[in-house]
Amino acid sequence: MPALIDRESPAEVRLQPWRPLTRIGFRLAVVYFTLYAVVTHIAATLLAVPGSTPPPAGLGPLWPMSAMTSWVAVKIFGDASPLVYRGNSRDTNFFWAEAVWVPIAVLLAAGLWSVLDRRREHYTNLHKWFRLFMRFAVAAQMFYFGVAKVIPTQFPPPSLITLSTRVGDVPLHGLFWTTIGMSPVYEMFLGWVEVLGGLLLLTHGTTMLGVLVSAAGMVQVFLLISSRADEPLSTGAGPAASERVLTKSSCCTVD
Repeated sequence: MPALIDRESPAEVRLQPWRPLTRIGFRLAVVYFTLYAVVTHIAATLLAVPGSTPPPAGLGPLWPMSAMTSWVAVKIFGDASPLVYRGNSRDTNFFWAEAVWVPIAVLLAAGLWSVLDRRREHYTNLHKWFRLFMRFAVAAQMFYFGVAKVIPTQFPPPSLITLSTRVGDVPLHGLFWTTIGMSPVYEMFLGWVEVLGGLLLLTHGTTMLGVLVSAAGMVQVFLLISSRADEPLSTGAGPAASERVLTKSSCCTVD
């Protein structure tokens, strides 16, 4: 009986003060993933309406983010050429310059937040909303790219021009695209894995299983991307995979 009386209720346990490093890490995670979602297509995909195509650069081309990107491109990289942010590739001067100032902005914003809000002992309520945001943001990505594979349009079958071209004359990335396009069953399987991961992320009880399924699918995607030897990894490959995998950390209970 005494053990039952002394035991703390779940509500009391949740409201216990977080460790200082936990609070700092949570602030960094909130600022980074929120800013990354804004400057990429993630937020646009989450809020997209049927029939629309989310821009790959998200809100990044808008001021003041575009001004910071331009400043980094000119002052740090010495590149005064027009910034390229359209198309599917993130291996452009725009995204490389953006990849420089985003981490710096995250550190400054999280540091300022830590100073101004240093007396707060926990972020229990904000953690719930942030976890919901992460679940839905990742699920939207799983649906967006998964459906494009289930209905094989992301890797279409090779055209007649491609089929009539000598293999040695086909760029490696084109050969990669053609290989997947000629394997619709494999492409659809990848798509169903991503769609399944997205569905599991929508409900609280299956979140962890959704994280594991999505992480497995993203490992496969990362390996496919990294196998394109004629092109370097784009600036979005690592962060995008990190967001999906690190969702696990935001979906766990903070002690």
